[in-house]
Amino acid sequence: MPPQNRDRTLGVVLVLLSAFAWSLNGLYVRFLTVDVWTTLTGRGIATSTMLLAALLVTRRGGTGRLLLENARRGWIVIVAGSICMMTFVAALFYTTVANVTVIYAVSPLIAGVLARFLIGDRLVARTIVAFAVALAGIVIMVGASLGAGRLFGDFLALLMSATFAVVIVEMRRKPDIDNVASSFLTCLLTAVILAPFASFGAIDLQNAIVLFLFGFTSNVLGFFLFIAAVRRMPPAEAGLIATIEIALAPFWVWLFFSEDPGTATLFGGSIVVAAVIFQIGGELRQGRRMVIADGLATEVENLR
Repeated sequence: MPPQNRDRTLGVVLVLLSAFAWSLNGLYVRFLTVDVWTTLTGRGIATSTMLLAALLVTRRGGTGRLLLENARRGWIVIVAGSICMMTFVAALFYTTVANVTVIYAVSPLIAGVLARFLIGDRLVARTIVAFAVALAGIVIMVGASLGAGRLFGDFLALLMSATFAVVIVEMRRKPDIDNVASSFLTCLLTAVILAPFASFGAIDLQNAIVLFLFGFTSNVLGFFLFIAAVRRMPPAEAGLIATIEIALAPFWVWLFFSEDPGTATLFGGSIVVAAVIFQIGGELRQGRRMVIADGLATEVENLR
């Protein structure tokens, strides 16, 4: 197998592993027996500790300077990321894992719309169509939640998607912001804010292990696997493969806890997933056309 193909194959495997890691989030919340405040604080402490260790190993003496610079340059990312983290975990307590996962999937579409107004990106017709279709799917899902007591959780999931979209746009606007440093500061801020409301005495060994795994597989393992993958393949293609998380996450809680997402969620969720795949697939096709165009331009230049 040529080195290029072998590298891409490894990229696909890494994306699949990252999607598997991310899909376990809802399962962790269902295994926990502590309240939402304790969950968020414990997860924030566990994750920030692991990320700080990673920074100290990779940056060593420059860690402090890096954190100060990211706190100054990336405060919007840190604050929005903290709100995203809080609403994400809280949403899992108040609605189904399927609803949270599907609503979260529209973040890139929201980011595409926000980027038009915040940083002047061109809003292509494909994004507008995908956003409108995804919104219709979400309306179907939220409509079913009205009579099932899940409306608050769905609202939190929407807020989570919106704040994550802000993070995406701001990271594009300031590409010099360090991902690991900003993630550490986000987790630390979340833990500090919510620590007064946490019941640390309720964290027994089982909950401590689950909280550690919750932070590790999501914010550390899944993140680094995906970053390693996009270095070996187009980001749009990696994002397309990662949508398998949308199917895996509800499957785990159905398998272990018999959590039924409901017909409306399955129907509305299918519409949302189709819209997301349509958007990402379009980006991938556009990227391939650009590669072909660049190659043709190079060939023409060589003929000269």
